Amino acid sequence: MVSRTAATLCLLLIIQHVRAQVTCPATGEELKPNDACQSSTFDGTSFGSGDYSGVLLDASTFIDTAADGASFAEASLPAVIFRGANDWVGVDLSSASMPGYMVPGSVFFRGGCTLNGALMGGARTSGPVTFRNSDAVGAELGGSIMSEVLIEGCNFDVPLS
Repeated sequence: MVSRTAATLCLLLIIQHVRAQVTCPATGEELKPNDACQSSTFDGTSFGSGDYSGVLLDASTFIDTAADGASFAEASLPAVIFRGANDWVGVDLSSASMPGYMVPGSVFFRGGCTLNGALMGGARTSGPVTFRNSDAVGAELGGSIMSEVLIEGCNFDVPLS
């Protein structure tokens, strides 16, 4: 009887973890595809493997966030700020718009992140930005001032000016 209860509890915890919801701090509502969540601070947020495609996160701040397989495809993230340590693994940022993002902390795009067609020009970073084993064909990074950039095992079929 005890093992059956423990197994049920374990299963419920797993389901809750998989279905973890991210709430927009500005509205208090669950963040869904194509939602607008502007001028918000995501502090310690785990985006998990959720679908946030097409979201508008204008002037938002990410502090010590994580994402593991989340989709931000075609999202609009202008002037976002990455503070603290942000670890995004296998995230899809295809055709996302991130002009003027700032990284006074660090952001680590790794484990097969997809940035194909992403607009990331005009970035201002003083902290480290790492692109590892990511695909960024056709991404635009021009006009960026990046002080610490590590590009390792990536497909950047674009001029990095």
